[in-house]
Amino acid sequence: MLLPPVWLSAGRTGVQLDWFEKAGLRLVAVKMVALGNLQLTHFFAERLHEDELAQRLERLSDQPLLVLALHGAAAVSYGCEWLALYRSEAVYASPSAAEAARDLAFFFKPRELFFNP
Repeated sequence: MLLPPVWLSAGRTGVQLDWFEKAGLRLVAVKMVALGNLQLTHFFAERLHEDELAQRLERLSDQPLLVLALHGAAAVSYGCEWLALYRSEAVYASPSAAEAARDLAFFFKPRELFFNP
């Protein structure tokens, strides 16, 4: 899951993490990144239509994003619910378990994921 720059600057990150934890999800990794156009294009290329991709590139290039890796039986479901709730501000949530695995591999090395702390 990618939290948008506006949430970081508005101090809404903690509220969001609380929402996920109350839903029974566990944070297994977190990272702040700023992706350039090439990285964003690579990540979103198969996930978005061209017009959406152009909008994301304009809005997100070189901006801080908070990358969350959440674990739990309903992680994908809650990610999709979050995306629907915050459609205008949201950046991305994995729509399936297969996508989630691919997304984790894009942002995290295996040693950065702590499933059993």
